[in-house]
Formats: sequence, C-alpha cells, structure tokens
Amino acid sequence: VPDRHNTVVKANALVQRSRFSLSAQQQRIVLFIISQIELSDEEFKLYEFKITEFCRVCGIEPKGDIYSLLKKQIKAISDKSVWITLENGEETLLRWIEKPYMDKRTGTIKIKLDADMKPYLLQLKEKFTEYELIYTLNFKSKYSIRLYEYLKSIHYKKLTPYTQTIPIEQFQMLLDSNYEDFKDFHTRVLKPAQKEINSYSDI
Repeated sequence: VPDRHNTVVKANALVQRSRFSLSAQQQRIVLFIISQIELSDEEFKLYEFKITEFCRVCGIEPKGDIYSLLKKQIKAISDKSVWITLENGEETLLRWIEKPYMDKRTGTIKIKLDADMKPYLLQLKEKFTEYELIYTLNFKSKYSIRLYEYLKSIHYKKLTPYTQTIPIEQFQMLLDSNYEDFKDFHTRVLKPAQKEINSYSDI
C-alpha cells in the first residue's frame, strides 16, 4: 500500500509542546491525513480517500457498518482540541479537523485540516520532525506514537550516547498519561512503548 510509506512532517512545537488525548487509532487517522500534505502545499487541500483503503491503513477493522465506525472516530477527533504552548509562553487551543465529508455512494471520505494548524504543518523550513507513516501503523499503544514522535524530534542531534532531561510531570502530559505513581507509569506506559518502538520503528 503506497500510502503507508508517505512522510509525516510536523513542527517541533506541535510534537514537543502540545497536549491532547487521542487513542492510538485516532492518532493514526490524524497522521495518515497529515502524510497526504505535499511539500509544495501552501494551503490545506480537501484530501480525498477511498474509505476501504483509509480504514485498512489506519487499522479500522471492517466489522459491521464501516461507515458508522469511521464517522464515530472522525467525530471524536473533531471534538478533541489540542493545547499548545506558544513561543511567548501563552497557551492556545487548536483543532485537528475543519470539515469532513463522507459519501456512501462513491465510498469516499474527504477531510480538510483546520486552518489554525497551518504554521505547524505547512511550508516547514526548520525545527520540524519528519518520519515515515509506516513506523507508527503497528503501534497498539497511544503512548508509543507520542513517545516515538518525541524521540524523532530530538533524534536529529545524532549524539551517541544522548541524554534528554525532561520533568516527569511534563513528560506525563506529553504522553497523555494519568498514572501518578511512577511505578505504574513505568510499567504501563514506558515499558510497552519502548518495546513497540524497538520492535517496529527505525529507532
């Protein structure tokens, strides 16, 4: 499937300074849409996909009414905002999706990303994170995707060994973790994410 090898490109700010709560499947949907952006794009397009292909790539099982399943996931993404910290220290809210359109007759879905995302996804010349979509598609844990993105955002330093220090509270917010006890955080978040990243990704 060619779309699996598309590239995801995000501003480092969206990777390192954002807080949101999406399931692994919902994150894959967002990343799939982002991977359709071309380097030459100056505005978001109305990205169109075949629903069956879209669901196959994003790991939505074709059980029951596939249209209802996809509508449920798209609505959940549309209803969830993203907190992001700006350069001046202020925080603001962003949305992922501006407008979706589904057509049962043609078996297609069209999605437009929200215009406020433009500084974080379009025409990025510096301070951005880039990776192939395929590396995230086998992750079962939502924590794996977020940790993988964060590691890719600092991986450019190419220092061996490399140590990154981050306050545990900030790290938990970044990964959308609610485990206050570090033992639980380590067992339920970090270890499974580390295992998946080592097994399925390029790092």
